[in-house]
Amino acid sequence: MKLGIFFLMFVSLFVIACSPSSCMSPFTEIDGVCCLDEGHNNICDHEESAYYSNDIIANSSFNSSSITTDSEVGSTPVEINRTEDPIPKPDLSQAKKVAELWAQAYQSKQYKIMYSYFSDNLKKRKSLKEFEAIMELNPSNSGIVSVKVISLKAVSDNKVKIEVKVATPIKDYMMPETYVVYDEGWKIEGMAEVFYVDTFGAACPFQKEFNKERCAKELAIKLQDPEYCERSRCYYTECLEELRSSLNKKERVIACNLCPPVMTTTQECILNVAVELDDISVCDEIPERTYADRYCKCYGGYARAKGNSDYCKRISNPDYKDLCIEGFEGKRC
Repeated sequence: MKLGIFFLMFVSLFVIACSPSSCMSPFTEIDGVCCLDEGHNNICDHEESAYYSNDIIANSSFNSSSITTDSEVGSTPVEINRTEDPIPKPDLSQAKKVAELWAQAYQSKQYKIMYSYFSDNLKKRKSLKEFEAIMELNPSNSGIVSVKVISLKAVSDNKVKIEVKVATPIKDYMMPETYVVYDEGWKIEGMAEVFYVDTFGAACPFQKEFNKERCAKELAIKLQDPEYCERSRCYYTECLEELRSSLNKKERVIACNLCPPVMTTTQECILNVAVELDDISVCDEIPERTYADRYCKCYGGYARAKGNSDYCKRISNPDYKDLCIEGFEGKRC
Protein backbone atom coordinates (compact mmCIF):
# COMPACT_ATOMS: atom_id res chain seq x y z
CA MET A 1 0.00 0.00 0.00
CA LYS A 2 2.74 2.46 1.04
CA LEU A 3 4.75 1.44 -1.98
CA GLY A 4 1.77 2.25 -4.25
CA ILE A 5 1.28 5.73 -2.78
CA PHE A 6 4.97 6.51 -3.17
CA PHE A 7 4.84 5.33 -6.78
CA LEU A 8 1.89 7.61 -7.60
CA MET A 9 3.65 10.66 -6.06
CA PHE A 10 6.80 9.93 -8.05
CA VAL A 11 4.80 9.72 -11.28
CA SER A 12 3.00 13.02 -10.54
CA LEU A 13 6.26 14.89 -9.92
CA PHE A 14 7.69 13.47 -13.12
CA VAL A 15 4.69 14.64 -15.15
CA ILE A 16 4.85 18.16 -13.70
CA ALA A 17 8.59 18.45 -14.27
CA CYS A 18 8.28 17.25 -17.81
CA SER A 19 5.26 19.39 -18.70
CA PRO A 20 5.87 22.72 -20.46
CA SER A 21 5.92 26.02 -18.38
CA SER A 22 2.51 27.58 -17.70
CA CYS A 23 4.01 31.14 -18.12
CA MET A 24 2.95 33.00 -21.27
CA SER A 25 5.39 35.07 -23.38
CA PRO A 26 7.01 37.51 -22.72
CA PHE A 27 7.10 36.11 -19.16
CA THR A 28 9.29 33.21 -18.18
CA GLU A 29 9.36 30.90 -15.16
CA ILE A 30 12.30 31.40 -12.82
CA ASP A 31 12.37 29.54 -9.51
CA GLY A 32 8.68 28.79 -9.90
CA VAL A 33 7.74 32.48 -10.49
CA CYS A 34 6.45 33.98 -13.75
CA CYS A 35 8.34 37.23 -14.42
CA LEU A 36 10.17 39.32 -17.03
CA ASP A 37 13.82 38.52 -17.70
CA GLU A 38 14.88 40.91 -20.43
CA GLY A 39 18.52 40.48 -19.45
CA HIS A 40 18.25 36.72 -20.02
CA ASN A 41 20.36 36.17 -16.90
CA ASN A 42 17.87 33.85 -15.20
CA ILE A 43 17.07 36.58 -12.62
CA CYS A 44 13.67 38.27 -12.50
CA ASP A 45 13.95 41.87 -13.59
CA HIS A 46 11.92 43.16 -10.65
CA GLU A 47 14.46 41.67 -8.25
CA GLU A 48 17.19 43.76 -9.92
CA SER A 49 15.27 47.08 -10.05
CA ALA A 50 16.50 49.80 -7.70
CA TYR A 51 13.02 51.25 -7.53
CA TYR A 52 11.90 48.22 -5.58
CA SER A 53 14.83 47.90 -3.18
CA ASN A 54 13.80 47.94 0.45
CA ASP A 55 16.17 50.80 1.25
CA ILE A 56 14.67 53.13 -1.40
CA ILE A 57 11.10 52.41 -0.36
CA ALA A 58 11.86 52.79 3.33
CA ASN A 59 13.43 56.24 2.82
CA SER A 60 11.01 57.67 0.22
CA SER A 61 7.54 59.21 0.39
CA PHE A 62 5.46 58.63 -2.69
CA ASN A 63 1.96 57.74 -3.74
CA SER A 64 2.00 54.13 -4.85
CA SER A 65 -0.95 54.74 -7.15
CA SER A 66 1.24 57.10 -9.24
CA ILE A 67 3.72 54.33 -10.11
CA THR A 68 3.41 52.41 -13.36
CA THR A 69 4.90 48.89 -13.18
CA ASP A 70 6.26 46.59 -15.91
CA SER A 71 3.38 44.17 -15.43
CA GLU A 72 0.94 46.96 -16.42
CA VAL A 73 2.68 48.25 -19.54
CA GLY A 74 5.05 45.53 -20.60
CA SER A 75 8.62 46.77 -20.82
CA THR A 76 7.93 50.46 -20.03
CA PRO A 77 10.36 51.72 -17.34
CA VAL A 78 8.99 52.45 -13.91
CA GLU A 79 7.83 56.10 -13.58
CA ILE A 80 7.48 58.02 -10.34
CA ASN A 81 5.79 61.43 -10.04
CA ARG A 82 8.29 63.84 -8.50
CA THR A 83 7.38 67.10 -6.76
CA GLU A 84 8.24 70.12 -8.95
CA ASP A 85 10.60 72.72 -7.60
CA PRO A 86 8.67 75.60 -5.94
CA ILE A 87 8.37 78.88 -7.87
CA PRO A 88 10.87 81.31 -6.39
CA LYS A 89 9.37 84.26 -4.51
CA PRO A 90 9.93 87.78 -5.91
CA ASP A 91 12.99 89.57 -4.56
CA LEU A 92 11.74 92.21 -2.11
CA SER A 93 15.03 94.08 -2.33
CA GLN A 94 14.18 94.84 -5.95
CA ALA A 95 10.84 96.31 -4.83
CA LYS A 96 12.75 98.75 -2.63
CA LYS A 97 15.06 99.70 -5.50
CA VAL A 98 12.12 100.37 -7.87
CA ALA A 99 10.34 102.48 -5.25
CA GLU A 100 13.44 104.61 -4.65
CA LEU A 101 14.15 105.12 -8.37
CA TRP A 102 10.53 106.13 -8.95
CA ALA A 103 10.69 108.62 -6.05
CA GLN A 104 13.95 110.04 -7.40
CA ALA A 105 12.36 110.57 -10.83
CA TYR A 106 9.38 112.28 -9.17
CA GLN A 107 11.63 114.62 -7.20
CA SER A 108 13.70 115.59 -10.26
CA LYS A 109 10.53 116.02 -12.36
CA GLN A 110 11.63 113.41 -14.89
CA TYR A 111 8.06 112.42 -15.63
CA LYS A 112 8.84 110.14 -18.57
CA ILE A 113 11.12 108.00 -16.38
CA MET A 114 8.60 108.17 -13.54
CA TYR A 115 5.84 106.92 -15.85
CA SER A 116 7.93 103.91 -16.92
CA TYR A 117 7.71 102.50 -13.38
CA PHE A 118 3.89 102.46 -13.25
CA SER A 119 1.88 99.26 -13.63
CA ASP A 120 0.21 98.37 -16.93
CA ASN A 121 -3.14 98.89 -15.23
CA LEU A 122 -2.36 102.58 -14.61
CA LYS A 123 -0.82 103.07 -18.05
CA LYS A 124 -4.10 101.93 -19.61
CA ARG A 125 -5.87 104.76 -17.77
CA LYS A 126 -3.55 107.59 -18.80
CA SER A 127 -1.11 107.83 -21.70
CA LEU A 128 2.39 109.16 -21.21
CA LYS A 129 1.40 112.42 -22.92
CA GLU A 130 -1.58 112.86 -20.58
CA PHE A 131 0.52 112.02 -17.52
CA GLU A 132 3.22 114.53 -18.45
CA ALA A 133 0.62 117.25 -19.10
CA ILE A 134 -1.05 116.64 -15.74
CA MET A 135 2.23 116.69 -13.83
CA GLU A 136 3.43 119.85 -15.59
CA LEU A 137 0.17 121.80 -15.27
CA ASN A 138 -0.93 120.84 -11.76
CA PRO A 139 0.64 123.52 -9.52
CA SER A 140 1.04 121.09 -6.60
CA ASN A 141 3.98 119.47 -8.43
CA SER A 142 5.95 122.60 -9.21
CA GLY A 143 6.89 123.31 -5.59
CA ILE A 144 8.09 119.82 -4.65
CA VAL A 145 11.51 119.89 -3.00
CA SER A 146 12.01 116.20 -2.19
CA VAL A 147 10.29 112.82 -2.47
CA LYS A 148 11.56 110.09 -0.15
CA VAL A 149 10.59 106.49 0.56
CA ILE A 150 10.33 106.31 4.36
CA SER A 151 9.40 102.66 4.84
CA LEU A 152 8.27 99.49 3.06
CA LYS A 153 5.93 96.84 4.43
CA ALA A 154 5.24 93.55 2.63
CA VAL A 155 1.50 92.94 2.32
CA SER A 156 2.07 89.66 0.46
CA ASP A 157 4.77 87.97 -1.61
CA ASN A 158 3.94 90.19 -4.58
CA LYS A 159 2.70 93.41 -2.96
CA VAL A 160 4.60 95.92 -0.83
CA LYS A 161 3.11 99.04 0.73
CA ILE A 162 5.43 102.04 0.68
CA GLU A 163 5.31 105.19 2.78
CA VAL A 164 6.36 108.15 0.64
CA LYS A 165 7.04 111.58 2.10
CA VAL A 166 6.73 114.64 -0.15
CA ALA A 167 8.30 117.90 0.99
CA THR A 168 7.37 121.39 -0.26
CA PRO A 169 8.39 124.85 0.99
CA ILE A 170 4.94 125.20 2.57
CA LYS A 171 4.36 121.76 4.10
CA ASP A 172 5.31 118.08 4.10
CA TYR A 173 2.78 115.32 3.49
CA MET A 174 2.56 111.56 3.04
CA MET A 175 1.33 110.23 -0.29
CA PRO A 176 -1.87 108.17 0.10
CA GLU A 177 -2.08 104.41 -0.68
CA THR A 178 1.07 103.72 -2.69
CA TYR A 179 2.29 100.19 -3.46
CA VAL A 180 4.93 98.28 -5.38
CA VAL A 181 3.30 95.23 -6.98
CA TYR A 182 4.94 92.31 -8.77
CA ASP A 183 3.76 91.33 -12.25
CA GLU A 184 6.71 90.05 -14.27
CA GLY A 185 8.68 92.75 -12.51
CA TRP A 186 8.04 95.29 -9.73
CA LYS A 187 5.74 98.19 -10.67
CA ILE A 188 4.23 101.19 -8.88
CA GLU A 189 0.50 101.36 -8.06
CA GLY A 190 -0.74 104.66 -6.68
CA MET A 191 -1.40 108.35 -7.47
CA ALA A 192 -5.16 107.83 -7.70
CA GLU A 193 -5.59 111.60 -7.93
CA VAL A 194 -3.87 111.43 -11.32
CA PHE A 195 -4.98 108.11 -12.82
CA TYR A 196 -8.53 107.82 -11.48
CA VAL A 197 -9.61 111.42 -12.19
CA ASP A 198 -10.47 112.82 -15.63
CA THR A 199 -7.49 114.47 -17.31
CA PHE A 200 -8.85 118.03 -17.07
CA GLY A 201 -9.73 117.63 -13.39
CA ALA A 202 -6.31 116.15 -12.59
CA ALA A 203 -4.38 118.81 -14.50
CA CYS A 204 -6.46 121.87 -13.58
CA PRO A 205 -7.74 121.54 -9.99
CA PHE A 206 -7.97 125.32 -9.55
CA GLN A 207 -10.63 126.99 -7.43
CA LYS A 208 -10.81 130.18 -9.48
CA GLU A 209 -12.54 129.83 -12.83
CA PHE A 210 -10.19 132.01 -14.88
CA ASN A 211 -7.26 129.83 -13.79
CA LYS A 212 -9.14 126.71 -14.95
CA GLU A 213 -9.84 128.34 -18.31
CA ARG A 214 -6.20 129.22 -18.89
CA CYS A 215 -5.14 125.73 -17.79
CA ALA A 216 -7.64 124.18 -20.24
CA LYS A 217 -5.99 126.11 -23.08
CA GLU A 218 -2.54 124.86 -22.05
CA LEU A 219 -3.84 121.31 -21.75
CA ALA A 220 -5.35 121.45 -25.25
CA ILE A 221 -2.05 122.66 -26.69
CA LYS A 222 0.04 120.06 -24.84
CA LEU A 223 -2.24 117.22 -25.96
CA GLN A 224 -3.00 118.75 -29.37
CA ASP A 225 -6.67 118.16 -28.58
CA PRO A 226 -9.13 120.97 -29.53
CA GLU A 227 -11.87 119.44 -27.35
CA TYR A 228 -10.25 121.04 -24.29
CA CYS A 229 -10.42 124.47 -25.97
CA GLU A 230 -14.14 124.68 -25.30
CA ARG A 231 -13.40 124.51 -21.56
CA SER A 232 -11.09 127.49 -21.92
CA ARG A 233 -14.08 129.78 -22.65
CA CYS A 234 -12.61 133.25 -23.28
CA TYR A 235 -9.35 131.59 -24.42
CA TYR A 236 -11.31 129.52 -26.95
CA THR A 237 -10.34 131.48 -30.08
CA GLU A 238 -6.72 131.81 -28.96
CA CYS A 239 -6.63 128.11 -28.09
CA LEU A 240 -7.85 126.97 -31.51
CA GLU A 241 -5.60 129.40 -33.32
CA GLU A 242 -2.63 127.84 -31.47
CA LEU A 243 -3.66 124.44 -32.86
CA ARG A 244 -4.51 125.66 -36.36
CA SER A 245 -4.52 128.95 -38.23
CA SER A 246 -8.26 129.69 -38.39
CA LEU A 247 -11.70 128.84 -37.03
CA ASN A 248 -14.56 127.50 -39.12
CA LYS A 249 -18.07 128.96 -39.09
CA LYS A 250 -19.39 126.71 -36.33
CA GLU A 251 -16.36 127.37 -34.10
CA ARG A 252 -16.75 131.13 -34.49
CA VAL A 253 -20.34 130.82 -33.33
CA ILE A 254 -19.22 128.70 -30.37
CA ALA A 255 -16.73 131.46 -29.49
CA CYS A 256 -19.61 133.95 -29.45
CA ASN A 257 -21.60 131.72 -27.10
CA LEU A 258 -18.64 131.10 -24.79
CA CYS A 259 -17.28 134.62 -24.55
CA PRO A 260 -18.66 137.42 -26.75
CA PRO A 261 -16.46 140.52 -27.14
CA VAL A 262 -16.75 143.26 -24.54
CA MET A 263 -19.89 145.41 -24.89
CA THR A 264 -21.34 142.90 -27.37
CA THR A 265 -24.17 140.41 -26.84
CA THR A 266 -24.00 136.82 -28.06
CA GLN A 267 -26.55 137.59 -30.81
CA GLU A 268 -24.64 140.67 -31.96
CA CYS A 269 -21.47 138.60 -32.06
CA ILE A 270 -23.13 135.96 -34.23
CA LEU A 271 -24.53 138.67 -36.53
CA ASN A 272 -21.04 140.12 -36.95
CA VAL A 273 -19.73 136.66 -37.89
CA ALA A 274 -22.51 136.29 -40.49
CA VAL A 275 -21.69 139.70 -42.01
CA GLU A 276 -17.93 139.06 -42.00
CA LEU A 277 -18.37 135.67 -43.70
CA ASP A 278 -21.06 137.08 -46.03
CA ASP A 279 -23.21 134.12 -45.01
CA ILE A 280 -26.72 134.68 -43.63
CA SER A 281 -27.02 130.98 -42.77
CA VAL A 282 -24.80 131.67 -39.76
CA CYS A 283 -27.98 133.07 -38.17
CA ASP A 284 -29.36 129.52 -38.16
CA GLU A 285 -26.85 128.69 -35.42
CA ILE A 286 -29.12 130.66 -33.08
CA PRO A 287 -31.68 128.19 -31.64
CA GLU A 288 -35.17 128.24 -33.21
CA ARG A 289 -36.76 128.70 -29.78
CA THR A 290 -35.24 132.19 -29.53
CA TYR A 291 -36.95 133.21 -32.75
CA ALA A 292 -36.79 136.96 -32.04
CA ASP A 293 -33.00 136.79 -31.77
CA ARG A 294 -32.75 134.56 -34.82
CA TYR A 295 -35.11 136.32 -37.24
CA CYS A 296 -35.36 139.90 -36.01
CA LYS A 297 -31.88 140.59 -34.67
CA CYS A 298 -29.82 138.32 -36.89
CA TYR A 299 -31.74 137.92 -40.18
CA GLY A 300 -33.12 141.48 -39.99
CA GLY A 301 -29.77 142.86 -38.87
CA TYR A 302 -27.99 141.07 -41.70
CA ALA A 303 -30.46 142.48 -44.28
CA ARG A 304 -29.98 145.96 -42.78
CA ALA A 305 -26.16 145.61 -42.89
CA LYS A 306 -26.37 144.59 -46.55
CA GLY A 307 -28.99 147.25 -47.31
CA ASN A 308 -31.31 144.72 -48.88
CA SER A 309 -34.65 143.58 -47.43
CA ASP A 310 -34.87 140.77 -49.96
CA TYR A 311 -32.92 138.59 -47.51
CA CYS A 312 -36.10 138.43 -45.43
CA LYS A 313 -37.91 136.78 -48.35
CA ARG A 314 -35.85 133.64 -47.76
CA ILE A 315 -37.90 132.96 -44.66
CA SER A 316 -40.96 130.83 -45.40
CA ASN A 317 -42.89 131.46 -42.17
CA PRO A 318 -44.76 134.79 -42.61
CA ASP A 319 -44.58 135.65 -38.90
CA TYR A 320 -40.82 135.22 -38.89
CA LYS A 321 -40.60 137.15 -42.16
CA ASP A 322 -42.32 140.10 -40.48
CA LEU A 323 -39.82 139.91 -37.63
CA CYS A 324 -36.99 140.10 -40.16
CA ILE A 325 -38.54 143.25 -41.72
CA GLU A 326 -38.76 144.83 -38.27
CA GLY A 327 -35.08 144.11 -37.75
CA PHE A 328 -34.27 145.50 -41.16
CA GLU A 329 -36.14 148.71 -40.33
CA GLY A 330 -34.25 149.00 -37.05
CA LYS A 331 -37.29 148.49 -34.88
CA ARG A 332 -36.99 147.03 -31.41
CA CYS A 333 -37.22 143.26 -31.53
